[in-house]
Amino acid sequence: MKSKLYTVISFLLPIIILFFTSCETGKEKTKEVIVAKVEYTPTPTMSLEKLMIIRHKVKNYKNWVDSYEAHDDVRIKYGLHNYLITRGLDDSNIVQVALRMDDFEKAKEFSKLANLKETMENGGVQSTPEFEYLDIKQYDTTSTGNISARVVMKHKVKDYNTWKIQFDEHYQIRKDAGLSDRLLAYSFENRNLVYVVCAVNDIKRAKAFFKSTDHKEKMKVAGVEEEPTMFFYSVSKKY
Repeated sequence: MKSKLYTVISFLLPIIILFFTSCETGKEKTKEVIVAKVEYTPTPTMSLEKLMIIRHKVKNYKNWVDSYEAHDDVRIKYGLHNYLITRGLDDSNIVQVALRMDDFEKAKEFSKLANLKETMENGGVQSTPEFEYLDIKQYDTTSTGNISARVVMKHKVKDYNTWKIQFDEHYQIRKDAGLSDRLLAYSFENRNLVYVVCAVNDIKRAKAFFKSTDHKEKMKVAGVEEEPTMFFYSVSKKY
């Protein structure tokens, strides 16, 4: 019993001394309190580092999917693996394909295959395909419940690091507008070409937010150099 009491006193004595010392010091000087700044950090719940995006318009979605999947073996040879097929909300025949990419150079090689254009046309592709290569910086797969709408925004900035500081600071503003951050990336070909994907709670509200003077002013402060391009979509198929 005495041993335990001695241990408790030994533990508390330095604290009691420190308390009275601090009180005496407080008479002469106010103690400085430092509050750490807390920033939003998405919680990655699966591995995703590199994506190749292909976007184009098709004549008939079902026929196109059948043609697309018939050429899986060709894409695999170039280190491209099926991930998502999405369709535009404003035009469901605009298809965006997201492929997990093993290697940037191999993916570019695939996009330049001599017979790729013919293959796509045979599958019903009606527009010139856009190829984009994303280096993923943040990816959050936390459940968004029944929110199925998404928007991908692409814009060029003066400096990625400067833009990122502003982007993080405006997290709550996006949240208040019904936008939940899902993915942040920049292009393998240009680090200052930035991509942001958000879950969209209300399409009309989101579009109004993006057109607002306040949002445009914040983009200027962040160093956005040109009007962002946006694509609103929903996931049609996940592999």
